[in-house]
Amino acid sequence: MTAGRMAIFKDTTGAVIAAWQPQDHIGAQLVNEAGAFIWGELSTSDLAKSKEFYSGVFGWQWGGSDEYTEAQVAGRTVAGVMPRPADMPAEMPDAWLVYFGTDDVDSDAKRAQGLGATVIVEPTDIPGTGRFAVLLDTENAAFALFKG
Repeated sequence: MTAGRMAIFKDTTGAVIAAWQPQDHIGAQLVNEAGAFIWGELSTSDLAKSKEFYSGVFGWQWGGSDEYTEAQVAGRTVAGVMPRPADMPAEMPDAWLVYFGTDDVDSDAKRAQGLGATVIVEPTDIPGTGRFAVLLDTENAAFALFKG
């Protein structure tokens, strides 16, 4: 197999993540567009432990604040890391959330719902940033929609 190598593992707080080492297939060729991956965000029970782990594995540096930390590579923000929300059920493990771009969060959330998804965070504005919604697909995998 010459496409590349992949590893799927749990980090030190229990969040599952995958890593890709490209060979013939470089990975995502379209990002930051409607319908494509645009952001990854980790909810963690131990911010310091997560930062130490991802710094060691990927060499990430850090910006932002303790409320919303920004993972950075060569000064460019590549992901968000935040403490677990207080209302996140204790039985849910720490987790990464994948965001997909959209031209219309409300319309796409309704369309996903019509296809069997469950909206767990209704379309919501983030002042000065954009609009998002969080959903569960038909297999209960969480994902988010975002328009900046």
